[in-house]
Amino acid sequence: MIMKNKLLVMLLMLGFFSGLTVRAENMVPEAEPETKTLLGDFLKDHNVDVTVAGTADFYNKYIWRGFLLDDDPVFQPSFTVSATGFAVSGWGNFDLDDEDALMSDEIDTIVHVPSD
Repeated sequence: MIMKNKLLVMLLMLGFFSGLTVRAENMVPEAEPETKTLLGDFLKDHNVDVTVAGTADFYNKYIWRGFLLDDDPVFQPSFTVSATGFAVSGWGNFDLDDEDALMSDEIDTIVHVPSD
């Protein structure tokens, strides 16, 4: 259950940073509804390019720096959102077979700030 909650948090974070869409209805019934993103217009007006990337990896065991941390299959999602030199990344490891006493689930967040 904890793994599902952590996975849900990662997916919500990815959805938030990738530009959730909001539908704004016009007052005129015949008009087509207008679709906008939460930050899209602001970023476009200020010429800010945003890059979103992600991965979803599956492995048959979790090995970190040569050490076996979990002998069960694992799911390791990650995402990165970057703009104007700043970046926010998230990475996770989730044990897909909780049949042992190892608690290898983790979520890491990284914030990169450019150094001038």
